[in-house]
Amino acid sequence: YCGQSLGRVGVDFRPLLPPLFEHAVERLVENGLGAALTRFEVMIEDFRWTPIKNTLDEGSPLPSPGVEDDTKDNLSPPMAVLDYPPLAVFLNGILATMNELRSCAPVDLTTNIATMVENTLLDALDVLGNAGGAGGGFLEPSER
Repeated sequence: YCGQSLGRVGVDFRPLLPPLFEHAVERLVENGLGAALTRFEVMIEDFRWTPIKNTLDEGSPLPSPGVEDDTKDNLSPPMAVLDYPPLAVFLNGILATMNELRSCAPVDLTTNIATMVENTLLDALDVLGNAGGAGGGFLEPSER
């Protein structure tokens, strides 16, 4: 309203505001994803890997891709993530960052934000590949 009123006398500053907000949102996402990745790295180093029982061996069928489960909220992450606390914390950090964007997500930043999320996920894969010491002692060479 103020910018429109000042525009009547030739001092419309509204076109100068979006880049300021876009830069702030971009920094917010970058900091949030960076913090999630840092917590993930720290937790991966301290996590004690133990074999988890495979539920497929017990004959429990996988849900069919076309069939929806009415008992679950489709917007919530799978509960199997809780078996791996570092992954749960990492996912929670990403979701918290995306939740902060909900109120003011600039459309011009969709490509940049998608790239930041993709790079963060790729960095997390690198962390997992290197887990267990130099050269990724945790994973077999065929799994890298």
